[in-house]
Amino acid sequence: MLINLTLKRALGFHGEFLAATCSQINVPVRNHGDSNVPKWQRPLNGSWKFNCDGAFNPSDKSAAFAVLVRDENGSVVKINHGRIRVSSALAAEAWAIRIDVSMALAWGKKDAVIESDCQSSVNMLQPRSGLKNWTIQAFLDDIISFSANSNFVFSWCNRQANRCANWIACNSRLGVGIPLAPCSLPVELCSLIRLDL
Repeated sequence: MLINLTLKRALGFHGEFLAATCSQINVPVRNHGDSNVPKWQRPLNGSWKFNCDGAFNPSDKSAAFAVLVRDENGSVVKINHGRIRVSSALAAEAWAIRIDVSMALAWGKKDAVIESDCQSSVNMLQPRSGLKNWTIQAFLDDIISFSANSNFVFSWCNRQANRCANWIACNSRLGVGIPLAPCSLPVELCSLIRLDL
């Protein structure tokens, strides 16, 4: 009980820190016409979408997570990423979803869309899912516990629709410094964000 309270407080402080250091980047809306390429989908008005991804290299066991939060206009609201120590790509993906949920709760977004391109993780988090994977069960249990009093939607998306979070995770795994403030994102990432809109 004390551990859960301490964890919730720490996540709240982390959220406050990120909120204080981040500002919005407004990206102009683009019309894609009849493109058949899967695109990032905007959340409902007033909602935020938390796209996440994990990156893992089995040869050197390096791993990272990324979270990219956007509003209904496609504007980047928050960004988070970091290197982590996990044993598999699936664990990196589950860790990223866990961070998504923690961030959403820290900002009081109980109706957020949590989106990942890891279909197996998303499937395990669906209501009444009987699917289990003991290699990541501790992460899944945390996600389910943290989400108990929320209306989170855990959604799968195609890798192409999650390319911004993937770019952040892959670069973070390689140790590339990516600013947490949306107003100072790398040009490459801004280009990917524009392609989504």
